[in-house]
Amino acid sequence: MEDFLSRGMLHWLRVPRKYAEVRFNEWILAGVRLLLSACCCFAIFGSGKASTLLLILYFSYSLAIILALHLRVRWSPQTHIGIHLADILWAAHLMLLIESPVMFFVLSVFVVASAGFRWGFWECFFTMVCLGAVLMEGGVIYYYQFSSGPPKLFYYLYPETLHFLAYGLIIGLLSEAKAVLAKGYAVGYFADNVRIQYGITKTLDIMCAEGISLFGATQILVAIRNENRGEASLFRASRTESRMHEIAGFKQEQYFFPAPATTWRVRNSIRTGKPQFRQFLLEAGKIQENKTTCALPDVFLAAHPFRLLLSATVNLKEGWSVRIFIIDPLPIFGGNAGLRFLHESVHAMAPAFEGILILGNIKSRSEAIAEGRIARELHDGAIQSLAGITLQIEDLRLRAGTDSSRLADSLIRVQNSIKNEIAALREFTQDLRSIEIEPDRFLCHLAGMAAKFQCDHGIETHFVSDAEEVHLRPQVCGELARIVQEALVNVRKHSSAAKVLVRLGRRDGNWVLRIMDNGRGFDFAGRLSHHDLQASGKGPAVIMERARRIGGSLSIESTQGGGACVEIILAADRR
Repeated sequence: MEDFLSRGMLHWLRVPRKYAEVRFNEWILAGVRLLLSACCCFAIFGSGKASTLLLILYFSYSLAIILALHLRVRWSPQTHIGIHLADILWAAHLMLLIESPVMFFVLSVFVVASAGFRWGFWECFFTMVCLGAVLMEGGVIYYYQFSSGPPKLFYYLYPETLHFLAYGLIIGLLSEAKAVLAKGYAVGYFADNVRIQYGITKTLDIMCAEGISLFGATQILVAIRNENRGEASLFRASRTESRMHEIAGFKQEQYFFPAPATTWRVRNSIRTGKPQFRQFLLEAGKIQENKTTCALPDVFLAAHPFRLLLSATVNLKEGWSVRIFIIDPLPIFGGNAGLRFLHESVHAMAPAFEGILILGNIKSRSEAIAEGRIARELHDGAIQSLAGITLQIEDLRLRAGTDSSRLADSLIRVQNSIKNEIAALREFTQDLRSIEIEPDRFLCHLAGMAAKFQCDHGIETHFVSDAEEVHLRPQVCGELARIVQEALVNVRKHSSAAKVLVRLGRRDGNWVLRIMDNGRGFDFAGRLSHHDLQASGKGPAVIMERARRIGGSLSIESTQGGGACVEIILAADRR
């Protein structure tokens, strides 16, 4: 009973629902409406009454609704409300003109039952009120204007009023129970689509697509953060596309700012040329307006302008937290009913979603262990065997002497090919290993990489740092080292460079990592930003992906035949 009263009036009218179910209900009601109008036409056909024309028009209206359902795939919620109001007016006019107790009963049952079929108790109650008001007002207009006596309808309208109210209330209570079950199915639909085998990205794609369809929203944001690891990502879905990307450390507060409640909504209206925010909180099952100033960060408002915003936060195990933002839902679904639906849906799918995140974490750890094992097996097995073969070929080449120059040349070519394969395998095994480098060892690690690259491949390589200390997370340091490694591999394979310079420094408060060579350059001239590289499909994809993963940006400056510079810019406060 407490839940029934706290929902408020016309709650089910404003609850988001799967449109396939709404459309199915309209098809059922359209069929009943057409059958009702046909039966009424048949019952009074040939009686000569003026109501015959009205029934023919009602039959035509019923056919028009079916035709409109066939032609238009989706209607707005207001259209369904308008059809229901039209049903009330049609029923009242027919009841007043035909003056039949049977017709009065059948039409009134249809109107009230259609409200219950679509919505719930209060919608049925207000349908009865509206129908009664139209009948009373229409009775006065129809009869006192055009006849001398009271309408005949009044003689049986008043005695049947209690019966009308009784079956109206019964239909309303039954429809309320039906609406509660339907909402439970809708909430459960979200939980059913959170499946471990789908993975995080596909699950979010399905959930957000369904959420956009239900709420009629322009876009949905899902921010996920692991506080223990300091990592966060954002899934952004609109009606046309969806994508997931990492959130840099300094941007995490843009989405994980202190929220006023676990579930809340904000309405933004422009008054006197300035945005005015009204904030409503759902706490302990009740929705109340928050009188304090709205605490949304300016960066969030600039990145995601809105008129109406719904948000819910859920905290999971192992330091995971998920925050959902529904931006600009349809106003009818963005009120208290929509906020309650969001709250229940998020908490229903939380356990399954938690399982996906934890399983993904376990999977990444298992993959790291497996990759490390493969790397060790390759290093201790294939690489060592190839190195032994190289030594044997070197021995044969020396024994062949100068008389067998042709054989010696062939052995040199085979030996060089094996050396290249050994280098490639070593690079592959290094790339397989998941590394985390402590910040205090990062500079030494880069210097060691440069020295080893020069020693292994004979390309003059130097490392220079403008900073004495580095304050970055070990995972970020590891990714930057991988970027340097990948860049050096590209230099060896493609650039024909004789010199390489790796430089780490600061610029405009950001970290800047540059790898410069004097080789042949890329297949373009000039400077391309991260966005330009993505749009054109140029540049090293692996480096671009690693930079994106840590919230950095890649740019490349190239001179054909004159070398290239690969530059990574990373915010200084990346943690």
